[in-house]
Amino acid sequence: MRNGVTPADRRALKVHPGLSVLLAGLLLAGLTTGCRSPLDALKSRDIEGKPFDRYGAVGPLEGQDELDAAKRDFEIGKFAEAEKAFKKVRKKYKDKPIEEDAMFYIGECQYEQSQFPAAQDSYDELLDKYTSTRYVEPITRRLYHIANTWLGTPKPVSDVELAAYIEGGDEKQFEEVKPPPYALTLLPNFTNRTRPVFDPEGRSLQCLKSIWLKDPTGPLADDALQMTATYYLRRQDYQQADYYFGILRQEYPQSEFTASAYILGSHVKLATYQGAAYDSKQLEEAKKLAESTVRLYPNLPETPRLREKLSGMTDQTAQRQWERAQLYVRKGKPLSAAVYYKELVQFHPDSQYAKMAEAELEKMRPKSQQEVATDRAKKGFFARLADRGKPTNKPTGDADGEGSDVPSRQAPVRGTDDDEVQTADINADEPENGSGGRQPAEIEDEEPAEPEEFRGPSTPLPARPRPRG
Repeated sequence: MRNGVTPADRRALKVHPGLSVLLAGLLLAGLTTGCRSPLDALKSRDIEGKPFDRYGAVGPLEGQDELDAAKRDFEIGKFAEAEKAFKKVRKKYKDKPIEEDAMFYIGECQYEQSQFPAAQDSYDELLDKYTSTRYVEPITRRLYHIANTWLGTPKPVSDVELAAYIEGGDEKQFEEVKPPPYALTLLPNFTNRTRPVFDPEGRSLQCLKSIWLKDPTGPLADDALQMTATYYLRRQDYQQADYYFGILRQEYPQSEFTASAYILGSHVKLATYQGAAYDSKQLEEAKKLAESTVRLYPNLPETPRLREKLSGMTDQTAQRQWERAQLYVRKGKPLSAAVYYKELVQFHPDSQYAKMAEAELEKMRPKSQQEVATDRAKKGFFARLADRGKPTNKPTGDADGEGSDVPSRQAPVRGTDDDEVQTADINADEPENGSGGRQPAEIEDEEPAEPEEFRGPSTPLPARPRPRG
């Protein structure tokens, strides 16, 4: 046993001489022929059937020569001839990779010839069929230029709408850009090939929509949204303007137009608010958006004017509370109205409606007996006569008449020691029931006694002579 290895272990480790020769031959064959995979025997071809070498270099696309010939015409300015050649390539190689290039150059030829409606159709068709086309950026630039041309290059909001929010600005600037008469926009166009036959403004909005919808991360997506929202704002379609300003705020928070989207978004929301008699959702959203604008952009020149508008929104909220309270007053529910009066005083103490609510609450306060007596004394003679016929439902006080709103009735009784007539309260002989000795039903049916101020001096009744004997 040597180094812990037994003779049996050495015999097990011994390699057969024939096996060693076989392994050496295989190694030599591998070194001379090289390592090859079974896939090397396959003849790979691309989708057009063109072979490519082992390094992956693809051969020319089918129809590439015809496309290059059309490009040469395009480069030298023969746009009409090039357009016809590109259309032939597209028709011949439909649904082939070469079709994407042909469709793009068809639109380019039409754009260079100022045939903007046809160019827009070609660009939109390409974006719909090849959503991930490599031509998306130049297409969006072309569509943005077409939209500006058809809309007449509208003024930016910084020169019109936002200028109205600067301190001292005039809100009449909102009406500076007015929509054209509808009669003119409905007339067909048969002479100018740079404009569509019908509805150029609608086609312009379609161009802008293709920009921000097909290329949302592109450099012109936020510009297209801003132009679309401004278009609807100037046409006083505030709901559509609110929709596009909302997309601009949510999807492009780092855009240069985000601040204007906040300011003008609050304006259009407030413009859709229809008053205190309608839903308050738009008013609340406009108020929240204005508060967010002041908090996020405190140094903007439009902020002071926006603070004033925010104060006006608070007054409109107080007006809603007042109108709701008046509704319950008309329904004959003063306690429900008092709830809204108290909310006005608590949450809007600086508004004019808070003072009005305090006055209404003061009228609802229960009056003391002294105030009731003072009010009765201030009434005229005929008003006091009318009060005599009014029944009272108030419970009476003690049997002696204290604390009772119903005067105790006196009945004449005959004296015992002398012949003078005395008076006594008839309620004293009746059983006590917590209401001065009378049942509530009897109180309601009885006619109220004559008030004290209407009574004359008491005249004793003549005494009857006593029988003698």
